[in-house]
Amino acid sequence: MHDEQQAALDRLADEIRHGGAGLHDHVRAVFGLLGDKWAILILLVLNTGPMRHAELRRTLDAMFPSERISQRILTLKLRGLERLQVIERHVTEAALPRVNYALTSAGVQMTGQVRGIIDWIASDLPPPRTASEDDG
Repeated sequence: MHDEQQAALDRLADEIRHGGAGLHDHVRAVFGLLGDKWAILILLVLNTGPMRHAELRRTLDAMFPSERISQRILTLKLRGLERLQVIERHVTEAALPRVNYALTSAGVQMTGQVRGIIDWIASDLPPPRTASEDDG
């Protein structure tokens, strides 16, 4: 191992120690979100503006008619995004209460970062190799 690599590993270890398990858990939760197709799509759709639950579900279903999201999965994803504080739930008191979901400021920032990753993938990342290419 080279001195530069060891120094980089020492800095990483210090960062993890000073951040504590809480930071590590938070990072894992955010990266787990980034690996979840529905959560990312919900963020991208809510980046266009607040939506009600049913409206959000209809929008996602229209975008991906072959992979419809169930009401249960949508509810679970929305709750997870709320826990990470990247979306917020607004209840409007009326004869018939209305619930809207919107991005928080952290959600807007995260969505900007996600868009950057998507743009990078689309323009710079070669497509994954197939298993047959790996065997060749």
